[in-house]
Amino acid sequence: MNDEPKKREGRVFNVKTGEMRSVNDALGAGHDRAKRDSNDCVPPTISFVSGNSELESFPAKNDSLARQPDATKPVEAMASVASTGLLSEVEVVSSGDLQGRGGREGRPVTKVPKSEVETLEQFIEYAYGRKGQRISMKPRAERRISKNSRLDDLATARLLQLASMDKVLAVPRQLLLFTREINGFPEIRSSITDFVFKVITGHPAFSDTGIQAAIRNLPDGPAPSAALEKIKNLAIPTDSSSMHFKESDLNQLKRNACYLFATWTAIHRGFGSEELVALLFEGLWLPASRILPDDTARFQVLTEIEHVAGAGLACYRFRQQAIEARNEKEISQRLQVDLQNQLSLLETSRDQLVESRDQLLVELRALREQKEVEAADLRRQHAIELTRALHHLEQLQGRVANRLSESIDMLEVGLTAMRSDPPRFRVMTERAEHVLDELRKEMNNLQGVDHGGRGI
Repeated sequence: MNDEPKKREGRVFNVKTGEMRSVNDALGAGHDRAKRDSNDCVPPTISFVSGNSELESFPAKNDSLARQPDATKPVEAMASVASTGLLSEVEVVSSGDLQGRGGREGRPVTKVPKSEVETLEQFIEYAYGRKGQRISMKPRAERRISKNSRLDDLATARLLQLASMDKVLAVPRQLLLFTREINGFPEIRSSITDFVFKVITGHPAFSDTGIQAAIRNLPDGPAPSAALEKIKNLAIPTDSSSMHFKESDLNQLKRNACYLFATWTAIHRGFGSEELVALLFEGLWLPASRILPDDTARFQVLTEIEHVAGAGLACYRFRQQAIEARNEKEISQRLQVDLQNQLSLLETSRDQLVESRDQLLVELRALREQKEVEAADLRRQHAIELTRALHHLEQLQGRVANRLSESIDMLEVGLTAMRSDPPRFRVMTERAEHVLDELRKEMNNLQGVDHGGRGI
């Protein structure tokens, strides 16, 4: 039977050096108590042991540690961290034990239950304590923080100082993703978003004016894909007081900055997963794939993908888009065939109409010519008839005038004979009968002309 104590992974934070490292802790109540008794006179150092991934509620902090005489500063630091409720347990470890930890199986431990998170500042401290891992919050913790969800200037300054220690920007993206999980507490979401905005705009990775315009969604800003590619290729400025990045840290910083910008853009512009995949593809993945020299390098990166879920999601989106594009192409092809058939029918109808139009134009032209000829004939005949009618009218007028003149003369002679003494009635009678006969003849001539005759 193995009597070796059960091993447990943990993290140790040295207050003096600021170092955080992982150790294997040997659990054993009796062994811990013996070690604690033997190291009471050694100033303690704080050790963080990670607990559950979710942020939970715990009883109030144990103030008995603050009464330990020779460990004022470490105990105050430990109590400050424990008050945030970010750790699963807080352990006091002697400095000498840290130095000789490599050859030991146990260490003196003083456990202090963590307290409940009451403010948004404590929650953001918890997020930075996760070092870029996913963060969460239970509903009752959300209700507590909603009562104090504002960050004053001092709290913001403290948190920005804490954020400045996150050199590779591992935490802000987790904070943005967490805001999507908040339901019913817009104040918390707004405060976290404002804080992340200050972190982003104050970081050297986003110092370019074009990138700043894209973050603020200004009209003159570049497209998100162009800004994302610029972040990927950006040379991070460093001053003499800042730490110089290792190449691996610099690559990680650029990668985190790209994903942070993509997350910010997707959230604040209402992108869905498809738009986010398209943005990452155009601004980050596609430019990175162009530098692969051959198939061997492509096989290398394809077989070394760690986050298979993300790759599967992106490939699934592209596959769905390809399927939709193929379906749309088939629909378009069918529509094209239908439209071509309709076009052929319309062209045939058009040709028929054009032929009919040409035939009608020929017939119309012939009719116009025919009518013009007929009209010319009619005008000529009309002119002849008019001339003839005028001539007949002149003849008729002359004949009637002569007849009337002769009749007047004869009647005057007859009247003269009647007035003579003795009156000569027989002369008047002859004259009157002659005039009447001539007038009847002229009347008959006129009637013949009225009925279409030419008269005498």
